[in-house]
Amino acid sequence: MKELIQSVYRPQRKKKIGLNISQIYKQSETYFFSNARYALLEGLKILQAKPEQKILIPEFICCHLLAPLNILGLKILYYSLNQSLEPTAPEHWPKADYIIAVNYFGVAQNLAPFKKYCVQNQALLIEDNAHGFLSRSEEGSLLGERGDIGITSLRKVVNIANGGLLHFVRDDLKKLAKRHFIQPLLIEPSPLFNLKLVLKSMIATLGAKEILGLININRKIRKIVKGYEIPLGSEIDEYEIGEKINTWDINNFIGKLDLDFEVSRRRKLYLELGNLFSGLPVKIIFKD
Repeated sequence: MKELIQSVYRPQRKKKIGLNISQIYKQSETYFFSNARYALLEGLKILQAKPEQKILIPEFICCHLLAPLNILGLKILYYSLNQSLEPTAPEHWPKADYIIAVNYFGVAQNLAPFKKYCVQNQALLIEDNAHGFLSRSEEGSLLGERGDIGITSLRKVVNIANGGLLHFVRDDLKKLAKRHFIQPLLIEPSPLFNLKLVLKSMIATLGAKEILGLININRKIRKIVKGYEIPLGSEIDEYEIGEKINTWDINNFIGKLDLDFEVSRRRKLYLELGNLFSGLPVKIIFKD
């Protein structure tokens, strides 16, 4: 377990490659946010989403994605999935204005039924790529750039306290974004942000028992700094978007990442996890 934790939180190599987000995501207009849920909220606002409109999402979904939908008052409809996390019965999906396709755990979802649905219903396709920073489809397309708009969460993949991306892919939506969008102010990391990075680096050298203690310490630090502890999860989470954290200079961080090393690290980690679960009564959905 200790070695596995180290492989997850191992510090990134400080290889200056000079790339920024626009050089990675070349097919879209991409903007920074503190979290992907805020990126989705802003994207839907720019698309002028209205309370009477409907959005179709999978039954298996993170509660945080529901928050921006509830804030805008959209009517949420659901489609079902099979045990391989693929959509079922797309020919029977109800009509909606927007549909969300999820790249579960950073693995490319087949978008063919979603794109067919969008043509038939004049709907907009939103690619939820929260776990897929740097991931690609089998055809080589970067995930997050295959729908009309997309969202990606950097902090779910690399060792960073916050960072979400909003991608506008369709040409007319790129123009719309440029007219209506103002890039959030980039600021230096806060003391709380730096403290989180210290805690993460400490986690890399500890075992499971010590980690539980650090989690409790983190809650106490939040109480001292903010006046309240990190709230526990509850059913109300889907109606609240949570605390907004200002975005810092993500391009500076990306410029110091060795992207090839990062991709290799994650592939290796995935195989290690597969070996860890081999022999257990579980189904491995994605072999590699």
